Amino acid sequence: FRTRDAAGGFGTSFKNKFGVYASGAWSRSGRFLDPVDERNFNNRGRRLNFNLRADWQPDERDIFIFNFGANGANFQVPNDFIQQQNGQDERQRLRDNNQSISWERIWSS
Repeated sequence: FRTRDAAGGFGTSFKNKFGVYASGAWSRSGRFLDPVDERNFNNRGRRLNFNLRADWQPDERDIFIFNFGANGANFQVPNDFIQQQNGQDERQRLRDNNQSISWERIWSS
């Protein structure tokens, strides 16, 4: 089915003031959805996502959190024989990304 996959993550901190974490994934499939025909027409796939988070604590009372994320998916749906003969080529593409910054402060114990 020509399936592939990869994933990874990494995190570290520096002097208890700054931390970072990154993760990613990748996927590919020659048969993204179950075929509707045994000859397996027009099956594709792809997926990717990436996330990054960074924390910064400049003092004991404040912390800043930075987040970034990106996702995705490309795929084509399987065809039956008549759809394949007529040149049907369905696709979908989903994407999103997000970013956020937050600040937390301890006002009192």
